[in-house]
Amino acid sequence: GIYLLNGIEDYIGEKGLVWWGKRDHNANKYTTFANQFLAVSAHKGVIDSSTFLACQHRLDENRQLKNTGSGKYTWLSGLVKCGNCGYSLRVVSSGGGRYLYFSCSGKSNLHLCNVAHHERVHEVEEEAARQIQREIDRLSSSPEPLVPQENHNAEKIELAHIDSQIENLMEKLEQANDVTMRYINERMVKLDSQKSE
Repeated sequence: GIYLLNGIEDYIGEKGLVWWGKRDHNANKYTTFANQFLAVSAHKGVIDSSTFLACQHRLDENRQLKNTGSGKYTWLSGLVKCGNCGYSLRVVSSGGGRYLYFSCSGKSNLHLCNVAHHERVHEVEEEAARQIQREIDRLSSSPEPLVPQENHNAEKIELAHIDSQIENLMEKLEQANDVTMRYINERMVKLDSQKSE
């Protein structure tokens, strides 16, 4: 696992952290934490912990895009799957390239599937185009506006930021006198109203 170089009581979320150690450079992320070191730095963190964690949760949702739909024979390449085994259907030609039809790669390459596909590519493309157009028509006639996902994520990050400000003010309340207490209370009321909006 990770070796913690400071006592556990030093990890309170206020100071920056330094993480180092060998890793497999062919991997996209740190997939194993063996021989990794973590230490508390001397400086305050540049980004507060709640904002950092909110961003990390958002980044965890990201997925790599597949290279589908870029085939030579059909725009459905990589998108059509076998209903029996789940492997991709690939395009096979016959009659000197005059006829294009789908064939299960699970059957031809791996011998896992026993279903013979005889769907012609142009027929499947026409049906897919009809269904896509039907869905576009349905969505364009929808009375409710679609809310972009980006705004939703921005709202979550803003709420996390307001929560961290409220927590900081709560910590300052412990050391406040009557005058500063009044200002802190006013600020907390303002932040709470922003949060409820």
